[in-house]
Amino acid sequence: MNSLASALRAGLYGLPEEAAREVAAAAEAEILRENPELAGEEPGPPSQGRLRFLLQPRPFILTGLPYKRDDAQRSVTRVARVGTASRLTVTYLATDPAVPLPFGADRGLLAWMMTRAFADGIAHLGAIREYFVAFGLNEGGQGYRIFRERYQRITNLALRIEETSAEARLVRRLFVTPAAREPLALEPGAEGDLRNRDPSPYGFSLDEAFWRYLRDTRIPTPLDLLRAFHDAPQAWDFCQLALFRCYSARTASVIPWAELLQQLGTTTTHPRRLKFHLAGVLHTVRSFYPDFPARFLAGLTGLEVRPWRMPMGE
Repeated sequence: MNSLASALRAGLYGLPEEAAREVAAAAEAEILRENPELAGEEPGPPSQGRLRFLLQPRPFILTGLPYKRDDAQRSVTRVARVGTASRLTVTYLATDPAVPLPFGADRGLLAWMMTRAFADGIAHLGAIREYFVAFGLNEGGQGYRIFRERYQRITNLALRIEETSAEARLVRRLFVTPAAREPLALEPGAEGDLRNRDPSPYGFSLDEAFWRYLRDTRIPTPLDLLRAFHDAPQAWDFCQLALFRCYSARTASVIPWAELLQQLGTTTTHPRRLKFHLAGVLHTVRSFYPDFPARFLAGLTGLEVRPWRMPMGE
């Protein structure tokens, strides 16, 4: 089996298949145990502590959406190195001429939607309030307006994913959702929480091909940690990248500074200021996981990553 096919089967680049299954299965078990509605069981009242992990496909971990809104930007391409001779190239596309690309904190809603729909590809909008609770967001009228705008951008997102190795090239073209049915009005409070109406008509289904890709390449990320970066998309992207590169590492390695900037989709005229900012992100990660090994080398050499296993228990 060539290196690309092996990586695709593992779902986590660079991680042996057995370890990849262990990491992903542990996160999946946590999600199903703490969110019984995903397994078809009766859900209890939402609480911030119930959802411990988010599950996202590999491209959303290794490459990021735009940081800021740009209505003229209909697509954006990111490139990530995933092996010695392997590359992941992801192009995000806006499919509706009237709707811009997702950006900024849309990442949080997108990750939540994929987690809610992970079990069978379908999620109802009766769980809207759980999104606000999960990220500690204001549920007022402005919050619901922002939710609708984010939701519209996400349901009009498509991806072109190109995975290359020394032996092969694989291209996928995926839509996130083929269809979404939503109410014309969302209001805060009891009237606006669709759980108090009939939630069954409203919701979304992931495109079947996208859902299978999510199932095959899902990467777990801790919600408690990402909540700290909900409104800081660059920090969100860097945190996910650093986590993944450490728990998929077999040996110590360095992500060169220029490559790190390319992967984050960032250009800067103040590199040392950016490095200081990203080092602060690592400090926050270590406040959750004191043994987290990623660190910046002297100057602008790059980010050193070392093997590390993300705790999956309490």
